[in-house]
Amino acid sequence: MDAELTLDVPGGAINATLRTPRQLSQHPALLINLGGSAQAALNEQPYRIAADIFLAAGHHVVSFDLPCHGRRGSEYGGGLSGMAKAIAAGVDVFGNIQDTGRVLISRCIDEGRIGPHAVLVHGTSRGGLAAFHVAAADRRVLAVAAQVPVTHIPALEEFAHLDGNEIIEHANAAALIPRLADRPVFVAVGAVDTRVGEQHCFDFCAALDAASNATTSLFTAPGRSHGGGDPDELRFPTELGYQAGAAFLLQHFAQSAKAN
Repeated sequence: MDAELTLDVPGGAINATLRTPRQLSQHPALLINLGGSAQAALNEQPYRIAADIFLAAGHHVVSFDLPCHGRRGSEYGGGLSGMAKAIAAGVDVFGNIQDTGRVLISRCIDEGRIGPHAVLVHGTSRGGLAAFHVAAADRRVLAVAAQVPVTHIPALEEFAHLDGNEIIEHANAAALIPRLADRPVFVAVGAVDTRVGEQHCFDFCAALDAASNATTSLFTAPGRSHGGGDPDELRFPTELGYQAGAAFLLQHFAQSAKAN
C-alpha cells in the first residue's frame, strides 16, 4: 500500500512515496531507497530489488525524487544535466537531498511508523551518492548500502566541466567520510565501470575503511557494471549485489534492534 507524504523542506515542499507491506513486522524498519526518481526506485528493476526484500520482511520502504528528476520540474532541465546546470548556477542540490532525508526521517518517527533506531538507506548510481548524503546528514541512519555509486562526481560526463566547483568538492563521497566513519557502509561495483569509475569507488571504500570504526564492505566481481561495452562482455552480477546489500542492511538492523 502506498501513501504520499508531503515534506516541508527548505526551498519548497517535496513529495515522498511510502510503501507499507501487507503484513507489518512487529518492529518495522524504514528503508529509504533512492534512484533518480521515486517511481524507478520503487517499481523498476533492478532498483526495486532491495525494496522488495525489505517489504517481504515486513518493513516500510520510502523514496523521493532527486532534484531535477521524476515529478520535480526544474528551470534547469531534467536528469543529471539539469542537476549540473543547477550546480553551475550555485544551487546546492545535494544540500537539498540532505534536508529532504532529515525531514522524511523525522516525519516517519514522529508519526509512530518506526522507532528511533530503525532507519536504513540504499541507493543506486546517483541514488547511491544521494544515500551517502542522507546518511552523512542524519545520525539516525543505522547503515547505508550503495549499488554502483557515483563517488567522484566529475567522473560523470555531465559534470566533467564542474571539476573543482565548490559545491561539487563538498558533495563528492570522499568529503562525507568524516560523517560516515561511524556507520556500516556497503558498496557494490563491478571490476570495470566506465560510467562512475570503478577506481573511484575502490579508493572511497579504502579511505572510509581506514577512517572508520565500523564495517566497510566492498562487494565486487569480474565484469562490467553500468552497461555499455561489448554485449558479449562479462557482466557484473547486479542482482547479487542488490541481494547482498539488502542482507547487509537487514543484518545491521537486527543487531541494532537486539541492542536497543
